[in-house]
Amino acid sequence: MNYRLLTFLFSFFSLSYSFSQTTVSPLILSNQVWTAAGSPYSLPQNTYIDTGVTVTVMPGAEIIGAGGYTTLYIDGAFNILGKADSIVHVSGLIINYKQKSGIRYAAKGGEAIIRYADVEGTGVANKIFDIQSTNFRIENSRVYNGYYSIYAYNIGYDKSNLTILNCEIEGVKGTSYHQGTAIYLSGDSLKTVMLNSSVSYARGLQITGIFYAKGNTFKYLDEIRFGQRGDLDLLCNDFIDIKYGILVGFYGQIQNTFNFKNNNLDSVGYDATRSYSAALCLERYTANYIDPILNIHYNNFDNTPKKVRIAGSNPNPTSSTRIDLTSNYWGTTDTLAINASISDYQDNFNIYGRVDYANLLSSPSTGCPYNEQCPTPNFSLTREYAQIYLTDSTNADSTIVRIWSFGDGAKDTTNGNSLDHEYTYSGDFTVCLYVLDAYGRVCDSLCKTVTIPALFNCNASYYIAVDTNIAYTMYVVDNSTNTTPSTQYIWDFGDGNISSSAKPTHEYAAFGKYELCLTIIDLDNSCYSQFCDSIGMNSKGEVLKKDGFTVNILSQEELGVSSIEKTTNVVLYPNPTNGIVTVALTNIINAPIEIKVLNAYGQEVLGSKDGVSTSNSHIQLDMNGFKHGIYFVQISMGDKMTIKKLFLSK
Repeated sequence: MNYRLLTFLFSFFSLSYSFSQTTVSPLILSNQVWTAAGSPYSLPQNTYIDTGVTVTVMPGAEIIGAGGYTTLYIDGAFNILGKADSIVHVSGLIINYKQKSGIRYAAKGGEAIIRYADVEGTGVANKIFDIQSTNFRIENSRVYNGYYSIYAYNIGYDKSNLTILNCEIEGVKGTSYHQGTAIYLSGDSLKTVMLNSSVSYARGLQITGIFYAKGNTFKYLDEIRFGQRGDLDLLCNDFIDIKYGILVGFYGQIQNTFNFKNNNLDSVGYDATRSYSAALCLERYTANYIDPILNIHYNNFDNTPKKVRIAGSNPNPTSSTRIDLTSNYWGTTDTLAINASISDYQDNFNIYGRVDYANLLSSPSTGCPYNEQCPTPNFSLTREYAQIYLTDSTNADSTIVRIWSFGDGAKDTTNGNSLDHEYTYSGDFTVCLYVLDAYGRVCDSLCKTVTIPALFNCNASYYIAVDTNIAYTMYVVDNSTNTTPSTQYIWDFGDGNISSSAKPTHEYAAFGKYELCLTIIDLDNSCYSQFCDSIGMNSKGEVLKKDGFTVNILSQEELGVSSIEKTTNVVLYPNPTNGIVTVALTNIINAPIEIKVLNAYGQEVLGSKDGVSTSNSHIQLDMNGFKHGIYFVQISMGDKMTIKKLFLSK
């Protein structure tokens, strides 16, 4: 493990600030961004982040609590996004992610993120991070001076993930002894991954649930306790100066796995004042629990008189359970010395287990062979105006886990390998595919840049007017801006009827209020804009409009073409469709029929000469090969026309 990186990161902790102070309100009811310029952010009292509210802490910011039990309660979201050269500083504060926060993160497929932060607790008897049923990730950070620096647990049957990457976690450091349980994890369904981190200067650690730790250093602790109720993997870790040793208690209701491989135990369990002291103590609480599958190999047991202790009552003193500790290094090849360093059935027939240390290693085990395979990400990207389409071609099996990031703050965690995304503004965006390994860690990524042109330099708009001399007639006045002769119009009247005329006339079959949407598209000038509002009229001819509308009186102007559907019935089926759709026409007038299919941008994608077959009054459209989404079917007969909305679902 390379500690120079961590030392470099935290060399910034001594930086001072000259920014003006921001006093944080005790109730945070809207989204906030805390920056270096507004620092320090003072929390003189308990503070609450409401449900649905997000507070984001940017690089270089500083947060100062009042100390003691001052707590930031989070029902919404709270993320720290520091950088290696601009760390976020937090002190005097308990950060409490409540169950509602966990539900919010889970609903969005995300997790609370703490990145590049220096977080100092308030000392004895207090927590720093208090995490309830919340997916939580902390990276490249230091957390210290907390009795419980990381305290995470699940409520009821909640499931959550905890990830600790490249961090320094400490308890309350003292001169003659240290205090606190630096990491306390509880919950059978809590899944923890801890990599390349260190835990030190505390009374100990207490961990239950599913736990995977690789490449970490645990040092200057009294003890480490694992209550195994799920798979427990300890690989390639250094355990140094652990006074009473490592205690693993087996009390699983189902058979789990305990992998303890390629670890280095130096001066662990050296204090014999406690009966269970040993470098590694394996305890079965009762014979009613199911013994785990043990893989305890290639470990180095050095500088301790008691290397392994087996505990747990033996229901049958005439027999014992074999505990496989073959292929380990014991600091010696003298079997008498090794026997003396092991406490098991051979010392007391009331102990259920007997250690088998055959194939012992003559020299210390080196290296770490457990580098998990990671899929190599790859994907294709195509763009149609503001819409992008992504297809993952990563060479991996079906168990791959994906996260997509679109560069505009949005992401997708549905694990889909084919999806689309629409941007709401122009610019250059970085689209990334992240692949995760079996432990939920991002192990590789691929990013591509996509440019979205300025599609929104025109603006769709309209208002309504009435002529008091003509009953039951309303005029919609188009006052869109930056239009050109090439601008295309799509009017959606809100009753299932659509027109692509610039100035159509439409007759509603019933009084009431409708949502009228105008979409304008200008492909020549990269323009796309939409405006929707509610309009309506009652049986008295009175305008129905939402509050705040102003009626403008205008003279009548000539409008649009007439609709086919005054003489001909038009039906699309099935709608939605997954491929083939039929246009059914009845009471056909004696005129040529022309059919066009337009996409959401008004582009013609299928015409009467492209895959359209006619059978009497039924015309089939083959939509196979088109992407899912909304299309418009335009039917023309002579000087009459209508447009129907079509949903293509795949």
